[in-house]
Amino acid sequence: MKRLLSMLLAVMIVLSLMAPVAFADNEPAAPAIEVTASNDPASGKVVLTWAAVDGAAKYEVYRSGTKTGEYKLFYTTTRLSYTNTSAYAGYWYHYKVKALDADGAEIITSEIVTHCADCAAPVITAGNRASDGKVTLKWKAVYGAAKYEIYRATARDGEYVRQYTTTSTSYTNTTSKANVTYYYKVIALASRTASANSAFSNVAARTCDVAAPVVKASNNAETGKVVLTWNPVEGAAKYEVYRSGTKDGTYKLYCTTSNTKYTNSTANAGYTYYYKVKAISAVAPEGNSAFSSVVSRTCDCAMPSFKVLGYDDDGTPIYGISNNSNGNSIFVWNKVSGAGSYKVYRSGYQNGTYKLIGETKSNSFTDTTATAGYYYFYKIVAVSSRTSYADSAPFAFTAAPLFPQAKNLKNVSDSTATKLQWSAIKGVDEYLIFYGETTADISEMEALTTVTTNYFVDNGIYKNCWYAVVGIKYRDDNTAVPSMPAYIYVK
Repeated sequence: MKRLLSMLLAVMIVLSLMAPVAFADNEPAAPAIEVTASNDPASGKVVLTWAAVDGAAKYEVYRSGTKTGEYKLFYTTTRLSYTNTSAYAGYWYHYKVKALDADGAEIITSEIVTHCADCAAPVITAGNRASDGKVTLKWKAVYGAAKYEIYRATARDGEYVRQYTTTSTSYTNTTSKANVTYYYKVIALASRTASANSAFSNVAARTCDVAAPVVKASNNAETGKVVLTWNPVEGAAKYEVYRSGTKDGTYKLYCTTSNTKYTNSTANAGYTYYYKVKAISAVAPEGNSAFSSVVSRTCDCAMPSFKVLGYDDDGTPIYGISNNSNGNSIFVWNKVSGAGSYKVYRSGYQNGTYKLIGETKSNSFTDTTATAGYYYFYKIVAVSSRTSYADSAPFAFTAAPLFPQAKNLKNVSDSTATKLQWSAIKGVDEYLIFYGETTADISEMEALTTVTTNYFVDNGIYKNCWYAVVGIKYRDDNTAVPSMPAYIYVK
């Protein structure tokens, strides 16, 4: 019996020791709140998140500038997250989150969470530099950033390699190649701590354009038409030329060419035109250049020109210049569209000073002041009827006036001989006598003789034919300067 009582007592003691443990396992767990801190990639602001607490109706977020400092209530929310929009980039902040029940009683408060506010990620836009087509990036300044790093890849999901670090808010990728598409990201580097560097910006894709042509305008000397020229542009297959009548007017496509030169053959003398040229990519339209700078040019009058009779052995053209009976040079040229008049200049030397000797509205001019026996150098300019800016280039040539024809040429023949006499030509050394049976054309007549007097006696008694008298002056350079021929018919 004693043995049985001892066994029951032992069992009761064991049960009494186990009872508290069993009761503890049935009690509800104490509430807990675990807060996670991160940064919003775009703004860099501190973001707190936590799991819901049983019985919690709302949550209070507290912040302090130091871990052991005073924590002030910053926000009350029913949500399970909070973004601290007033946090400054580069600064560390300390947070606590308190869960409250519907009556506002505290359920539990989190442990302290410490986190740094980052710089905001730059928002970049890409473009092209008009002059050379290079890719450009720009963005607004990021608060708390000291500088920025630019990264580039050749595929959106490719490897991004740092290209440059700058304190500016813009960047030109000078190593970008025409017709190649690049992808860019930028990161803001915090001025206070590297822990506050921003996330990468958005990816900006951009094709490097071909460079805009650098256009020069001039005039074709002969036609006066506007001529545009530019250097070849790398990556361009062709070029488009646009023209407008005013600088800010509508530019119309006038020509597409693979050349680097364009002559505007439809331009009218005296009118000013405005031009732009675009380089067209050999790969894709996205790589076309920007327009060139606008260049303006007035279309000149065409250069006056003479009828060409032939060419010298050295290729010098022989112009159809005539002379009147006084030996004066007569110039006749083509009429020039847009010209109101013509100015004639003369010099005694090819590279000498040219003086204006006359202006005429006609397309001919007689030089009555040149001295026979000398060569002169001339220039004729077509003067625009609209503006002096459109005068033609000068047409240059040489001419020499002849001595005047013999005056008072008479037939004083008798039965014994053919006799001619005339007034002496001042300055000549002798006279050539020609005759022809059917024509009064020196080129078709036969030379008879030379005389040094102002009369001629022909005992051959040529009758019913033409005679011509030509005075000759021999220059020091052994060239002969003739007079205009004088003709007479002897019956």
